[in-house]
Amino acid sequence: MKKYFLIGLLLSVMLVFGCKTTQSTSSKSVSKPVAPKNSVSVYVLVDRGIKANMNAFIKSQYNSVGLWMENNLVETLEKTGYKPYLIQNRKAYKHGPGKYLLKVIITNFGGGTPGVRIGWRYRGGGVETLDTRYELFGKSSKPFLAKTHGTSSSRGWRRCAKKLNEDTVLAVTERLNKIK
Repeated sequence: MKKYFLIGLLLSVMLVFGCKTTQSTSSKSVSKPVAPKNSVSVYVLVDRGIKANMNAFIKSQYNSVGLWMENNLVETLEKTGYKPYLIQNRKAYKHGPGKYLLKVIITNFGGGTPGVRIGWRYRGGGVETLDTRYELFGKSSKPFLAKTHGTSSSRGWRRCAKKLNEDTVLAVTERLNKIK
């Protein structure tokens, strides 16, 4: 009995300390993106990617992700120094000096099953994935910045959405800083 207790204790210690990863802050230099110095307005349009053949449950998931994602994207743009405006259709955007349209399309959302994450035997079963495409428009009807990207997390879809929003704002900022 004592032998099994020691083996269990050893496995628990290995699980807790062996799986923990640490990153040195000095080896990872992350700079916060800063918006161009001139006043820049970004009109945000989020296409939730809902298709006619999706069932009601999947549509509600896409709507939940889209609603949270658009609000977080506006907040992230604000913190970076932009003047963001959330719009519901493209016609609400009127191009002009210092005005850009950022269109984000949810191309894929795979909501994992939270209960599966509890069982260690089902690794990857509870992972949620989110893929988006962003397009940045200026005067032209063609985007001058476009990229499709995605991420996954076993800690929930909000982490995925936040990461993609941060990456999008970083790319937009880098591109706009090259223009100014």
